[in-house]
Amino acid sequence: MKTLVLVRHAKSDWGNSMLSDFDRPLNKRGMNDAPLMAGIIAELGIKPDCIFTSAANRAQTTARFFAKHFGINDDRFNALTEIYNGGIRDYINIINEANNKYDTVLLFGHNPEITILASQFVSQFSEHIPTAGCFAIDFDINDWLHIESGKGKLRFFEYPKNYK
Repeated sequence: MKTLVLVRHAKSDWGNSMLSDFDRPLNKRGMNDAPLMAGIIAELGIKPDCIFTSAANRAQTTARFFAKHFGINDDRFNALTEIYNGGIRDYINIINEANNKYDTVLLFGHNPEITILASQFVSQFSEHIPTAGCFAIDFDINDWLHIESGKGKLRFFEYPKNYK
């Protein structure tokens, strides 16, 4: 079995109009929500083997909170411009190329792609994934290449509003 956890980056700061979208940091709420959600998914039984994240500052910062919480070192932490610049096909390619020794992968990205992927893998899902939302999907497969639309089983969908 393989488990994929889709995580939308935590809330970003729009206060500095001189920063590019890529460079926007997390705001105060995001800095609080990211470690909160790392703890929550640990309590729900997630033990990630590796992280793939958008190279954008806000996504990497969110992912670093999770990496710290789970002891994910740099050789299992992958910041990729393809997640920032890409679309659904790019996200799927990254998942398909994950090393099969990893049973649980965290993928940090952006909307609308994170929400589209969730609804693609779990066909009955039709909600919007908010910032710092975590959507865990179990697949009855042994190879990341065999992930298919509609074949995932929702393990949980959690987001900060549930815990405030």
